[in-house]
Amino acid sequence: MVPTNEDASLGLQGCLETCRRCEHLVRLFIDATDDRRLFEAIGPHLGHCLDHFRSLLTGLDTGKIDYDSREMDPGLETDPDLFLAALFRVTAELAGLQGISTTQAVEVIQAAAPNRPPASAGSTLERELLFLSSHTIHHLALVIEVATSRGINVQSDLGAAFSRSDPPKGQEITAL
Repeated sequence: MVPTNEDASLGLQGCLETCRRCEHLVRLFIDATDDRRLFEAIGPHLGHCLDHFRSLLTGLDTGKIDYDSREMDPGLETDPDLFLAALFRVTAELAGLQGISTTQAVEVIQAAAPNRPPASAGSTLERELLFLSSHTIHHLALVIEVATSRGINVQSDLGAAFSRSDPPKGQEITAL
């Protein structure tokens, strides 16, 4: 996994950190059980977050980020190896954003109400990176609850908001 560059924007640093936390949690699940089907209990949360990252990265080409038109891959929700491979690709793409201006304007398109057309709102790349890191932390907290209920010991601060804790120490995780 690509290390966080302190020169990167804060939103990008947060996204890279949440990707590291996702990898750590997946590896905990893999190491904790021989039953790989257990991943299916957390895969939908992690796949959902990965889909959002991919929507942002895809939308940067046009300046339009549509979180509802994500290409969901059911394999990412059931196979930890497929998930990790996709996570490494997304993390590398995110790391490639280091050095670009995150103040650039983007348009966000998303369903905002039932039975209504999607809404469109102006935003910036930095604001969307902040959203994605927060969104992923929320899902990691849910994943930790699932892990704990399955008897897997997880350090709880992996799902803590950045405002509530420092990033976990000693969790340097590298790509396969």
